[in-house]
Amino acid sequence: MFSSDDSGLPDNAGGTGDASIGSDIGSVAAPVPVVDLLGEDVDITPARHLPSDSVARVSLDLLTRHRSSLQTLLAELPHLLPDLPPDRPPAGAAPRGSSLEELAQSGMLYIRRTAPRAVIEESSLPKVRRTIITGRDLVRAVPPTEEDDVPDDEVLRPRVREGDVLVPHVARQLIARVAQGQDVGAVLSSSVVLIRPDSAVLDPWYLAGLLSSSDSGRQATRMASTLGDTVRFDPRRVRIPVLPIEDQRTHGAAFRRLADLARTLRAAHDEGNALIHDLIDATVSSISAAPELQR
Repeated sequence: MFSSDDSGLPDNAGGTGDASIGSDIGSVAAPVPVVDLLGEDVDITPARHLPSDSVARVSLDLLTRHRSSLQTLLAELPHLLPDLPPDRPPAGAAPRGSSLEELAQSGMLYIRRTAPRAVIEESSLPKVRRTIITGRDLVRAVPPTEEDDVPDDEVLRPRVREGDVLVPHVARQLIARVAQGQDVGAVLSSSVVLIRPDSAVLDPWYLAGLLSSSDSGRQATRMASTLGDTVRFDPRRVRIPVLPIEDQRTHGAAFRRLADLARTLRAAHDEGNALIHDLIDATVSSISAAPELQR
């Protein structure tokens, strides 16, 4: 509260601007002489004359959990480092290659996307609450992060099954992820392409590894459009070598280990950033709470 009349002020507040003014009033109001408000910069708002909010304290339990989680992730990394491949040219003739579109026509896989927004909005089918997997989730290597009420229809909003290969429709580079864990049961967003291979003839980890290569990215980009620093991909254009299924599974196991390494590195990065941010807040909180700053 502010007043131009000093009569309502405590005896020690008679225009001196003493720091003790309002010390008994609390943190929501303080009597301040108007003359103290009219300095070089005129500011008669109360905020700068009231105690500032204290820095939020970070609990020791939260810091301990972040630190323990980061230690666990870092301890996994040495065991996930892969052996280097042999430095020798492949023997024999190159295996035949087929585009994903050709493989879809032959029944070895099929490619799905969510229906157009207008079709979904016109649907009268009952809606259910589902997790949504987005292209951003794939790029960040995290589980599905969104939820929404969607038509309970596999055609309009396909649901993810274990072993599906998921590709972002728009990204900086082509990456592919084999669905597992929390991915299963989520529905596609418009930014994700679903590729469902017949696992009897096409190993999903082998397929995902090939799609994540630089060469596949170039192929998928040839017939695509650029959107700033991102690219719209068409994975149907990508050609892959179709090996015997046992050979595919051998290569697929190697690709899976690399995917585990990438996931753990990303998780360690995120957990480390969270720990650093909380440690900064905890340090600032301890500085703000120092006795010399409370006088």
